[in-house]
Amino acid sequence: MQHLREEFKQLEELEQHHGDVGIRRVNHQPEWIADADFTRICLHTGASTGSMGSTFIIFLKPEMEKLSNTCSDSEKDVQLRGAILSEILTLVKKNIIVIQSHGRYTWLIKFTCAVLLLKNLPVQIGDEITKFICLIKAVDTETYHYDPLLIHTLTKVLFEDFPLRRINLIHIINRLAQLNHKLLYYVAVCLIFAGFYRTVVLKEEDPSPPMYRMHNFQDILTALDDLKIDDLKQRFDVEKFYILLKLLCCYQNIVLLRHSRSSKQDIEMDHTCYSEYFHITVEEKRAFLKWLNVARSLINSLNRKLRQQKISDKEDFLLVIELVELDMIPLMEDDLQENDCFDY
Repeated sequence: MQHLREEFKQLEELEQHHGDVGIRRVNHQPEWIADADFTRICLHTGASTGSMGSTFIIFLKPEMEKLSNTCSDSEKDVQLRGAILSEILTLVKKNIIVIQSHGRYTWLIKFTCAVLLLKNLPVQIGDEITKFICLIKAVDTETYHYDPLLIHTLTKVLFEDFPLRRINLIHIINRLAQLNHKLLYYVAVCLIFAGFYRTVVLKEEDPSPPMYRMHNFQDILTALDDLKIDDLKQRFDVEKFYILLKLLCCYQNIVLLRHSRSSKQDIEMDHTCYSEYFHITVEEKRAFLKWLNVARSLINSLNRKLRQQKISDKEDFLLVIELVELDMIPLMEDDLQENDCFDY
């Protein structure tokens, strides 16, 4: 903690005396989406949403076209944009009754995620969005909670068709996990794995997996073990490594720590056929903490070599160090200490 304070102090002094700060590659805020992307996402059906998704599109298209024309920052256009978004939400709310089909529900969740990522949302529709999210949570999906096909479809549409990447992906994972909705919680977990394997295992040109699904924690640990430290040093990408850590942080918070005090019986009762994915052993937690410590050493080592680099590079590395040292490692250490009080 102390060395981080000193690093940030040195950074402030550098910023005061140097004009060339460089270009930042790491950002802890979502990238958000513009109105044009919002329109594209909502009006594109794709194979997964089918004809029932088209039903929404038919009555939304006129409003979406109006939204595309409000491109200035004038007060008049800002007010008009807020009114159009409010009307779009109203039209969708009127058609939320029951799930009816995979395609209809898939489009509805895609639309919801697009709303949550809209750039420069007008203040006046904040309450409307909150009420809209409550309606989404209330849609009866109990029959589909453990449906692997619907979980796959939702994950595929969000990860590929949307597509969710970088901090936008992290933002939606956290929002879905916070809804206290079982089906969307499983989708959030699957999005973590989708992002993880795209970041660590797959190359951009590699084909998508045939099925998006949950994995055991051991699968993550195995993939992390395959990351050779020497190779990482030679081809280190600070942005890619930050996204990897953010995805692992999501998993740590919404899976590992959420179920840390639950007994095996409680997990089996809560997750039934998916319970195996949420029972994590103390040995696996220790292995994860060991990897985090290795990651911290790697980042600190590379950071020390950046003394003469641009301020932007230093800022990027400090964000990564802050994440692993202040957010991730202490939580794992505390959790393992508490584990000593429980009999597994």
